[in-house]
Amino acid sequence: MYTAIQLNSYLKTKVGAHDTKMKRMKLLYYAQAWHLAWYGRPLFDDEIQAWDMGPVPASVYYHEKSPVTSGSAIALEPAVEHHIKSIIAFYGNKTGTQLSSMTHEEDPWKEAYSSGKNQVISKDAMFRYFSQVSDRPLKPPASAKPVSNDKLQLALAKTNEKFRGVDKILADR
Repeated sequence: MYTAIQLNSYLKTKVGAHDTKMKRMKLLYYAQAWHLAWYGRPLFDDEIQAWDMGPVPASVYYHEKSPVTSGSAIALEPAVEHHIKSIIAFYGNKTGTQLSSMTHEEDPWKEAYSSGKNQVISKDAMFRYFSQVSDRPLKPPASAKPVSNDKLQLALAKTNEKFRGVDKILADR
């Protein structure tokens, strides 16, 4: 699993230098929310908090604010890279301010927000809300890992052995 800081470094290389920190914060929020909705697990463990300007991964905010911000872009696993690119394709044409306004209309932020409190937006709230949203990014296709012919043949043999005779039982019904 990646950290929000690592994914933010990756985003910096993909959304362009003209884009703001606010935009990257919102893209990270949407990447987390859609990952929860599509796969039932978080993309990163970092908390996302409900701030005045919308959802913020606090670890990224404070990392960017520090005078020593290291962290070059990392190579992501293909499935994670496809996921991030899907989020950018869907939300990337909007400004940070537009994305912030959008998040203010969504239940996860509204449920967690309390002025000046920086309450955590629960992963469960993101999962529930984004699992039901109809206007959504295109979910990346599942990626299959290559398997050797020997392993495939072994798996087929085990499956055939396990279900030997089932066709006869079903035919006799």
